[in-house]
Amino acid sequence: MRRLFTLVILLVHPTVAVAQGDPTVDSAEVARQQWRAAVGALTSGDTAAALAGLSRAADAWPVQPAYVRGLARFAARTGKTDLALRSLERLTALGQGWDPADPAFARLAADPRFTAVGRTMSTATAPLDGSRVLLTVADTLQHVEGAAYDAAGRRWFTSSIRQRKVVVHAADGTARDFIPSGRDGLDATFGLAVDARRGVLWVVSTATAEQTGYTADDDGRSALYAFDLASGALRGRVALPEATGGHMLGDVIVTSAGVVYASDSRAPFIYRIPAGEIPARAEVAVAGAPLFRSVQGMAPAPDGRTMFVADYSHGLLRVDLPTGTVAVLPPPAGATLVGIDGLIADGPRRLIGVQNGIVPARVIRIELSADGKQVERIVPLLRDLPGGGEPTLLTRGPDGPVVVAGSPWANYVDGRPRADLPWPRATLRQLPPESR
Repeated sequence: MRRLFTLVILLVHPTVAVAQGDPTVDSAEVARQQWRAAVGALTSGDTAAALAGLSRAADAWPVQPAYVRGLARFAARTGKTDLALRSLERLTALGQGWDPADPAFARLAADPRFTAVGRTMSTATAPLDGSRVLLTVADTLQHVEGAAYDAAGRRWFTSSIRQRKVVVHAADGTARDFIPSGRDGLDATFGLAVDARRGVLWVVSTATAEQTGYTADDDGRSALYAFDLASGALRGRVALPEATGGHMLGDVIVTSAGVVYASDSRAPFIYRIPAGEIPARAEVAVAGAPLFRSVQGMAPAPDGRTMFVADYSHGLLRVDLPTGTVAVLPPPAGATLVGIDGLIADGPRRLIGVQNGIVPARVIRIELSADGKQVERIVPLLRDLPGGGEPTLLTRGPDGPVVVAGSPWANYVDGRPRADLPWPRATLRQLPPESR
């Protein structure tokens, strides 16, 4: 989903409920503190202190590309060539692209080392695509965030942020509104999930500035909707427990046991709905975890008690559902797992994630250790997909994992579509065979 916390906000707002002794949360907080101190030093004209603060921030939280990029640009501007080049090498290793023509790097332009690292970056961030387009959404103004497949009906459902509806796409290629715009109080629709056994389509609804008819009074409104899979009739609206500042649901999944989970990036919580139920209010499954900052995609493990969760700020997390214990799964040295939006399991030791918090956005395979407590390898599968927009959520189609691509978040200014940009057309893309 569109993240509540953009990378810019992450640089200036401290985290909450920091757990003493948790190295990941503590290092992230140290980095944020150092960054704010560097901004203060720069404001007062102390360049040396600003550079030292930026260096400490990037070293404290090396998996956050925004910090490393900021250090590279500032070091280059202030003539610290070696530091700037080392930072660009680090940034490239993280998979983050950067512009060699950026005026901040003007002093480095004649240095052959800069040219070399620029070539390495171009190769490391080059387009990568072996996907197969399963569906192209005909309505160019349909801002699709999530999708779900109904195997029995051989049809796809797609959400619509701006139009506040759900569209169904039949096997013959025809499409129609399954849940019309705003019906039953729908706000922008994000994640979708099919519970075929119980005949339910679960829909995440969250008020956002990009939807039609939005006003400031709508902020923080979010709910889960259960619609009849055959008719589209409303079966129930599931409210969320009260939370200061409201909610922002983004994704929903149905486990093999029929339990429904939804992630809230604003609270940030994970909610649960027991199998077969459509209650008036969702249960809180996990809350108050220091590592929860902007919770996104979820992927349950085969054991039924473990869930892998993408936190946009803190990376890939491992949650023990019975106890609510949350632990981080650090990436391999020099890599990063921040900025993951969609997440799906693809076997007992493999996850697939949509990492749209780095540039260019990419889809990655995450290979886990036998006990599921370590990340052994990160493999890019897709990168810088054609057609514009960004990839968002993952789902499972008839032949395996499918990614939603072409989401036009960059086409808005203050919630209004920009007239100067072409509107990308959303597609559903089957991941390449090597992802399996």
